[in-house]
Amino acid sequence: MDFFTIHIPTADRPKMLRTALHSVASQSALSGVDEVLVIENLGNRESENVCKEFPQLPIKYVFRNPPIPPGIDAARDTMSRIRGGRLALLFDDDWWMDHHLERALQSFADHPSAVASYASGLWSTGEKGYITEVYGSFLPWFGCSRPMRDHRWELSLTDLLVICQINTTFHLSSLVVDTQVFNASLECIANGNPYDTDRRMAVEFGRHGAVICDSRPSVFFRTHEKREAVRLHAANEGARWWNESTERLISLAVAEGVDLSIEFVARLARKAIPMETLRPYFGHNSFEILKGKGILPETSVATPPPSWSKSLFRAVTPPVLRDGINSFRRAVCRGRVQ
Repeated sequence: MDFFTIHIPTADRPKMLRTALHSVASQSALSGVDEVLVIENLGNRESENVCKEFPQLPIKYVFRNPPIPPGIDAARDTMSRIRGGRLALLFDDDWWMDHHLERALQSFADHPSAVASYASGLWSTGEKGYITEVYGSFLPWFGCSRPMRDHRWELSLTDLLVICQINTTFHLSSLVVDTQVFNASLECIANGNPYDTDRRMAVEFGRHGAVICDSRPSVFFRTHEKREAVRLHAANEGARWWNESTERLISLAVAEGVDLSIEFVARLARKAIPMETLRPYFGHNSFEILKGKGILPETSVATPPPSWSKSLFRAVTPPVLRDGINSFRRAVCRGRVQ
């Protein structure tokens, strides 16, 4: 079995870090954890004292002095310290339910081609707060070919290219990934665009194998004023970063030979979803960009595509004979109803 390295990046938030470590210590698959790498990046040594409260965990504490800004350099420094064959990420302001790692292990066991596993989660105002949203299940379901009754959905590179066009599909605090695959995918964030970390990285994983989404929530994502997404949305450059990320994903689809317009129509039909239902899930102005490029269909209501047998029937049967056969079918059906 490949052992986990759990990585918790922290930045002067010792109380939140304590909650994150409590959730790690409560994991049902704790025996598979080789190390818990906690990296303090904003100069508060209190985080080290918090780590000492958990002697049962194999914590490796790193105090960065000076701090390394988030981005490719910080990621490379982190990966140079990882030992485990699989990497599980947990931000210091989030926390896991006790079965999170166990479910990820099962995802890998059930899907031998999988290189990464994500889970859906619950946005919450805090440990004593309230739940505001279920996150990370609709878009993976829309992208995959599996029915809703399945709780693990396998996503291909094409699936990921479609759904990551729409919005940020996964939260990194739910990610468990093959360490070598994560390392090989790092260059996609080298340009400094923060949205590429969430959107493009999942696509890069798809180049190496299947990506699994477990639709059952197993993570709490904390919403608060200082979280990264709030800062990005407030930044003047946020819209530009998002647009650049969207354009790069479109270019990747072209390079992979994926016709996004065909793939969108296929999924709208397969899931029987009207465009009006899908539209609110688009982030920033992705809808306008994709619509302007002719990628999204003009029709607002999806209809299931005809089966191959019906298509063949129409293609090879003369109209007169086809009308006769259809009339006979209607007569038979009326007889059955009577």
